[in-house]
This record gives sequence, structure tokens and C-alpha cells, in this order.
Amino acid sequence: MGIRFEILFEENANGTYFTGQVVKGRAIIHVDQEIPIKGVQLRVRGNARVRWEEDDADGKSSDTHFDEEKYFDTVTECIDTKGHEQILNSGTHVFNFECALPSECPSSFEGRYGRIRYDTKIIIIRPLAFNKSYSMGFSVLKVFDLNQYPELRIPAKMEEFKNFCCGPCKSRPLVLSLEIQKTSYVPGEFIEFKTKFVNNSSTKVEQLYVTLNLVALYSVRHRINTKTEKIHIAKKKYGAFDKDIFEVKENFQVPPTPPTCIGLCPIIKISYEVAVTAKVKGAHLNPIVVIPVIIGNIPYVEQSANLSEKNLIANLTKGVAPVPCIDAEISPPSYEEATYVQNIPTAPPNLENTTQTDKTKEKFTPRYAFYSIDS
Repeated sequence: MGIRFEILFEENANGTYFTGQVVKGRAIIHVDQEIPIKGVQLRVRGNARVRWEEDDADGKSSDTHFDEEKYFDTVTECIDTKGHEQILNSGTHVFNFECALPSECPSSFEGRYGRIRYDTKIIIIRPLAFNKSYSMGFSVLKVFDLNQYPELRIPAKMEEFKNFCCGPCKSRPLVLSLEIQKTSYVPGEFIEFKTKFVNNSSTKVEQLYVTLNLVALYSVRHRINTKTEKIHIAKKKYGAFDKDIFEVKENFQVPPTPPTCIGLCPIIKISYEVAVTAKVKGAHLNPIVVIPVIIGNIPYVEQSANLSEKNLIANLTKGVAPVPCIDAEISPPSYEEATYVQNIPTAPPNLENTTQTDKTKEKFTPRYAFYSIDS
């Protein structure tokens, strides 16, 4: 018996939507011979899940932390047999679907200890046999308009004074500083930074790292336990210092990544930071300076070439980077080029409680907006 599934999104081949939009498409089942069924269902759902394990204090056993948050789960009976067995004829069967996304859903995210996932699933319910099913993920983006937060356009500067050893052996300080022009950005924009260290100690600075970090905070609501994952999504590295004073002014580009999300999901919070770390010689703690930043997906008006928010959303959903490049020779990237793929499994293990009955590998890697903005 051969069964093949397809799920196609209407006028949205990339399967990328903003919250509040309507997901429309077709679920297609190709059958090469008659099969008995007790129904065909189609589900469109969105949820968040976290899961990780921690060793107990005695180190002899582990404790599993798990929680989930459901945003919606719509079920459509494509073929309702009222519980009776029925024959599904050979050939191609097409079922249309649509689902309005809630306006307060968080953006899609796949992490090591949790994920926020949206998918469409077609299920063939079979008598006296395992069900056959197929899922296709789609990406959801929560609109985060930076124009609503003009106060985030001010510069920020932080310094750290680090003394090595203590008491009579206490060294003179190593001064580490970081400065950025503003604290809000969109993917594709450049973060301009200036960092400097003045090393008055005898401890040598071996390397200097400047990173843009995605910080995912996972939690469960019935416990106080939390888990933090820090992902370097942009990085600059400097080394071979021949003086005790080093200063550099440079930039790096914000890659496609979900917007900052603190209040929408109670079990997964997404934030960002720009950090500079001085790796020092010996068994010392490395001094670090951190400045929190906000990542949105609707840029400030002058950066968006005066496009309206409606046009921005429409273009992003179609996979078009709406901000024109200043350099005419550089074309805006497509969504395929701008897909942010983390160094983690596409589907983190142990997050699903149900067993897949088909052999199709589900793809849930989110796709995020990428603006092309010259620095």
C-alpha cells in the first residue's frame, strides 16, 4: 500500500506568516490503491515545549523538567465516517484548510532545551492499524516595530574594572569597555561597536571576543528551575596584542533571528546582548562587559525607505527583503539565503510525547526576516 502526502501553503511557498494573518493551503493525499479508513483529520496547531534533565544532589539520579504552552489547536474532519469503516478510493484527494493565527503568539523558535513550533498535520485514521500522518511546519513571526520604542536609539556604554588575585597580591585593574551606537536593531542591520582595554595588571590578555548573543531562558511554571542557553549568532575575534592598550571600532551584521520575546511565552524567553570578553592568561575569570539589545523586525522609518508597515509585512511574508540596498550591485537576499539554522538538531529529542507512524522527516527550522541595510 502506497500513501504519499503533500501540504502546500496558498500564495506563500515559504510558509512564513505574521501573527494575526490567516494560514491557507491544501493537504493532498495520493493513494495507489483502496484502503479502509475511519476518517481523515487535519490539524493546525501551535505550542511551546521545554524539556531538560538535571542530576539530583546525590548525583545518582536525574530529574526531568517539562512544561508546555498551547496557543491553538484546530481540528477539521476532512472525512467524517461517524466511527464507521469506509473505503478511501485510489487516486488524489485534496483538502483545503485555513486557520487564523492569534495576534499574541510568540515567534517560531527551535532551541536545545525547548521550542516554539507551528505545524499543519494531516491524519488518516485506520481501523485495526496505526494511523498514517504527515506534518509540515510553518514559521510565525510576531511583529516587533522598533518605531514604537524611540528611546532605544540612544548610545550605550559599559565598563568593567578587573583586579586579579587579592590582598597584598592584588593587581592593578584591567579596564575593559564596550560602546554601541544604539540598543535596537533588525536582522540585516549592522551593529557598530567600539571596544577597548587598558591592562594595568601583569596578567596578559590573549584574545578579545565581541559577540552578539541570543539568550534563551527556559522555565517550568510549577518549579523554580530554569535553564539558560546562550547562542553566539555573530562574532569578532582579536588577538596577538603587543601592547597593554588595545582599541578597535568595527561592526557585525545581525543575522536572521526571531525578535526579542519576553512576555508572550511563559516558558521560553528570548533576549539579546552584545558582549565583549577578554580571555586572560592563567586560571583567572575572564572579564566580560555586556550591553542588552533589542531585536525587532520592523525597522525605523528612515531605514525602511518610507514603506508602510502593511507593505513591509506583505513583502516579508512573500520572502522579499523590502529595504533596498544602498549599493545597487548587492541584491536583497531571499528567505532561503537568509534562513537562520542553528547548530542544533532540527527537531530536539524527547520533546514529543507521541510516536510518529510515518517515515517522513518533519522540517521545522524557522525562517526569519532579513533586511539589507548598508552600514
